[in-house]
Amino acid sequence: MNAVPLAPFALTVNTLSCLMSMTSPKFDNNGRRNYEGYQVLSISNASSQNGLFDIQGNVLQQLYSSDKLFNFMGEGPNKNGPTDVMICPEQANNVKSLLSAYDIPFTVKSANLQQNIASNVNENNKILAESQGTMNWNAYQRFSTIQSWMDSMASQYPQFVSVETYGSSTEKRPMRVMKISASGNDGSKPIVWLDGGIHAREWISAATVTYLANEIINHAKSGDDTDLINSVDWYVVPNMNPDGYEYTFTADRLWRKTRSKTSNRRCFGVDPNRNWDWKWGGKGTSNNPCEEIYRGPRAASEPEVSSSQKYIFSIKDRIQLFISFHSYSQLLFYPWAYDDVPADDKDDLEKVANLGAEALEAVYGTKYRVGTPPQILYAAAGGSYDWAKGVANIKFSFTFELRDTGDYGFLLPPKQIIPSGKETLAGVTAMVQSVMDYYRDN
Repeated sequence: MNAVPLAPFALTVNTLSCLMSMTSPKFDNNGRRNYEGYQVLSISNASSQNGLFDIQGNVLQQLYSSDKLFNFMGEGPNKNGPTDVMICPEQANNVKSLLSAYDIPFTVKSANLQQNIASNVNENNKILAESQGTMNWNAYQRFSTIQSWMDSMASQYPQFVSVETYGSSTEKRPMRVMKISASGNDGSKPIVWLDGGIHAREWISAATVTYLANEIINHAKSGDDTDLINSVDWYVVPNMNPDGYEYTFTADRLWRKTRSKTSNRRCFGVDPNRNWDWKWGGKGTSNNPCEEIYRGPRAASEPEVSSSQKYIFSIKDRIQLFISFHSYSQLLFYPWAYDDVPADDKDDLEKVANLGAEALEAVYGTKYRVGTPPQILYAAAGGSYDWAKGVANIKFSFTFELRDTGDYGFLLPPKQIIPSGKETLAGVTAMVQSVMDYYRDN
């Protein structure tokens, strides 16, 4: 279908004001980004029966690909459900008029985003203060607390746990992997790789990954004679974007990218999940340093990505299952993400993903959709799990988009960490078992 031209009123001086507010954001007296007056809209997809579906999807896709008139929450236009967008105060009326002009239904999910952020951060800070730096899953933890906990586990349980530093971030924070093995990690067993936090604002991903690691350690401590412990080694990286993650605590709760300098002095960071060296620069990426999906000046330009690629590649022959955790939308993706082309082994991947989604749902009834990004959302090149399959030749590579479906979005309350962890553990356990069965039979 040919591109639908955007309405002229969407390209007014207010657009420039909105873009300026993104490149020169307001900060409060404590040095924290202020989202006062920003709104979040939930944009619904019309039924394809009314003939408007293609037009609406085309408009949203153009906005996503353009210099931002608004900021997509989640991972961009959703073909099968609502799409959440953040709009700045200067552009609110224009965006709403544009959507109405194309009969695109929407609701105002948040009339003042700053209030939602303040509520989320204040609740989390209160719990952190009560725990006095002790690792737990009642709150979202700071980077330093997570790292100290990893060291503590390695010190307390050296027979099961070790920690390795394999690189450093732009700001020289360590890139570290926690290795959990019931047999002392002698290199004889296949590896399950779990990582989180590649997008900084997705706090639930790092929290869920550490929850999974803690449960696996508990199984090892108890001497459980299960395949979960005795047949695989677990390599866990809770923070794939340490600088960005810490920045969400100190300055901007909704920061997504790394913190590297770019060619635009006003705009920092690269989307680390558009920076991996597989189909880099393709669909769903941008060459504009000020955009959320900026792919970087070259593939693997970010030290967080380049060091992770090098490390994963060095152990690729042992990795049988690769899972990267994101949020939000409750999706379970398998390759490919870079374009709407089926993987040669699509049936194998879909089987494992479906088993994972079914096991996850059985815990609390939380439903996940299974598919590829182009099927459900849109194509996105340069991602980690595409690289894992396309370059490292890890057959079973997946991405989880964790809770929720948009009620809270990135501001998921801390009380949902443990339920997310429990249901995700069930899903991952089922996927591990399915992958092990595959390799036993093939």
